[in-house]
Amino acid sequence: MFSSQKHIPFLIFLWFCLFSGYSQNATVSGIVKATDGEPMEGITIAVLEDAKISAISDAKGRYSIEVPANKDLTVAFYNINFKQ
Repeated sequence: MFSSQKHIPFLIFLWFCLFSGYSQNATVSGIVKATDGEPMEGITIAVLEDAKISAISDAKGRYSIEVPANKDLTVAFYNINFKQ
């Protein structure tokens, strides 16, 4: 017969194994380059559904961002020229 108290730790372990893969994040990294191949600094890479999760490319165009499973990224460049 099934002893529920004896199998509880195993069932909890099995539950974590089954559902842990559904909520894993992925680290996405790369280099942003212009059409001429030059790296681009200051480019914003963000999760489309949650702009609070974002990264900005450095002087060599490199970025790294932790992305939740099944989320899309968006890339934006804001060129603001200030005049006096």
